[in-house]
Amino acid sequence: MAFDAGMLACAVAEIRETATGGRIEKIYQPERDEVVIQLRTTLGGRRILINAGSNNPRICYSALPKENPAVPPMFCLLLRKRLGGGKLASIEQLGFERVVRLGFDCRDEMGFECRKYLIAEVMGKYSNLIFTDGDMKVIAAHRQVDFTTSSRRQVLPGMKYELPPAQDKTDPREETEPGFCERFNAAPADTRGDRFISSTYQGVSSAVAREIVWRATRHTDTPLKYCDAERLWREFDGVVRMIKTDSYEPTIATESGRPVEYAFLPLNQYGAESLRRYDSAGALLDAYYGERDREQKVKQRAADILRMIANANARISRKLEHQRQELAECAQGEEFKRQGDLIKANLYAIEKGSREAMLTDYSEMREDGTFPVCRVVLDPMLSPVDNAQRLYKKYNKSKHATVELTRQIELGEQELEYLRSVSDSLEHAETTEDL
Repeated sequence: MAFDAGMLACAVAEIRETATGGRIEKIYQPERDEVVIQLRTTLGGRRILINAGSNNPRICYSALPKENPAVPPMFCLLLRKRLGGGKLASIEQLGFERVVRLGFDCRDEMGFECRKYLIAEVMGKYSNLIFTDGDMKVIAAHRQVDFTTSSRRQVLPGMKYELPPAQDKTDPREETEPGFCERFNAAPADTRGDRFISSTYQGVSSAVAREIVWRATRHTDTPLKYCDAERLWREFDGVVRMIKTDSYEPTIATESGRPVEYAFLPLNQYGAESLRRYDSAGALLDAYYGERDREQKVKQRAADILRMIANANARISRKLEHQRQELAECAQGEEFKRQGDLIKANLYAIEKGSREAMLTDYSEMREDGTFPVCRVVLDPMLSPVDNAQRLYKKYNKSKHATVELTRQIELGEQELEYLRSVSDSLEHAETTEDL
């Protein structure tokens, strides 16, 4: 699912053909890592989306609706100030890297015409968006890179812009058949063909490398020892020729109806029935990332609700635990009544200020005609009659508490069951309407 150099070349060619000379109408920054430039061209309005995030980096036309923050970020305000009203003079891919330079003709603070550049590096976690003057001196960067972050390349205001460090790979557009065959023969025979291509040539994603091998061998994981160098070169050269001539066929591959991969050429390895073809790179990327972003937002919102449910679940479970403990204590209510009856029946035998008393239980006669003696704890600050009343109050309280606690426990268990059903529904939610 990589936005590789070939896909970038496809998107750049589309923008160059229709947006060059277009005037900037608005600049937005709907997300922290995303900038949208709205242009007025001879073909109507166009919106260029530049995503410099680590998850979905890309640059393309986009028609997806975006919600903009009430207060624009500082980087967005700077672009509006320096580029507002300017024209898109050029757009080019630097080498065969995932780096695009957009040139804008605008006016400086004194009103003189000048050239400014916006450089988009769509390179996964190393993505960045850099604003420079006409001499390629950095004015601002979405992510500033200092010496503590990288010792090889810094991106700071006032410094000259430099391309990211080059990889030890070959530009596929400059490869020849003898050079390809030489590298093919020098590689270990057990190396998979797709890994040989992606590790030898820059800007080629794993999906495109697998497609080249599939077209040559009808398998995606064929080792080099089972590949024919000339046949592999023909398929490789055919793909590179598409890039050289801007003959792209943007395609999404699906599995069970869900997008799983995309490229600037048909990914026949997935089967013809699994492919969706698009007229432009922008339409493809909107379809792929639009659905993906929607799913991510649904999952994020569902996760927030699930977190709330988990907190409520834990709170109710704790409450139920306490209520069950209280209900178990209420079982002693009959014992309180029995002790109160014993005190009333033995008032004459209790001295005021006693902490306990051994009282005869006249309600239970033994076989030998005697009565059992029970130990009852007393409050020394109360009279015998008040001690009896205290125990009767505890009995009445436990009797009412048993009824109320039973009802509350039943309600709590019903609420837990409801929360479990909501959690199950959230796990199957696919749209915001489901949420």
